Amino acid sequence: MDNDLQKRFRAFELFKHLSDQDIVDFERICVTRKFNKGTTIYVPGEKRDRVFLVISGEVKVYQISNGKKITIDAHREGGLFGDLSFAHKPFDAKPTNYAEALSDVSVCAISSYDLTDYLKSHTRLALGLLVNMRNRLHMAESKIRDLALFSADIRIINELIRHSLKHGNDQGDYFEIPERLTHQEVSEMTGLARETVSKVLAGLTKSGMIELSDDKFFKLNKKKIIEDCIDCIKVAKLDIFS
Repeated sequence: MDNDLQKRFRAFELFKHLSDQDIVDFERICVTRKFNKGTTIYVPGEKRDRVFLVISGEVKVYQISNGKKITIDAHREGGLFGDLSFAHKPFDAKPTNYAEALSDVSVCAISSYDLTDYLKSHTRLALGLLVNMRNRLHMAESKIRDLALFSADIRIINELIRHSLKHGNDQGDYFEIPERLTHQEVSEMTGLARETVSKVLAGLTKSGMIELSDDKFFKLNKKKIIEDCIDCIKVAKLDIFS
């Protein structure tokens, strides 16, 4: 048994209701793998029957469309990616995503079939995964709505809100994203041209909805967003998860 690994599991939101025995049983189906920064973990078309749990580091999942990289999601400690259909596939579709290590990464690789068997007898984790999938679905629906209905400024501010809800720090009047997101990264997150992103971010900063911390981190002004952006995600209530 790896006591350090079990300690890490206990710190993850997904595992907070699991018993000690649940965690020991989970470790038995987990194979630890390490990837250096910049390594591609998988590519479209590969047979993919593994679920990955991020133990440390960060992984980006993305697609390439017409030569343009589009970020689907980013996963940090406790995040799941890979074959989330588990062992039950309604149709034989090849994966279309790439997964890349954004830093040196340690992951727990689990066979989809082993995880399915585990969930049959460990309902606490099964319920936790249902909540996790619900939140992902709400995030995806929010993003699809933005793409279909809203202009570039709304798409950008909402994408930053979603990112801050998942990775940021709630500081009362502000959400702070504790990382330096480049304009290119925001472009890949929103599917907008980099030039458009730069222009819109300048306008959002001027309006006061976005500020920059001393460390050049984005800070989202909740009050300004609520007052001035009727189509923005309602950050005061975090209703993306309601």
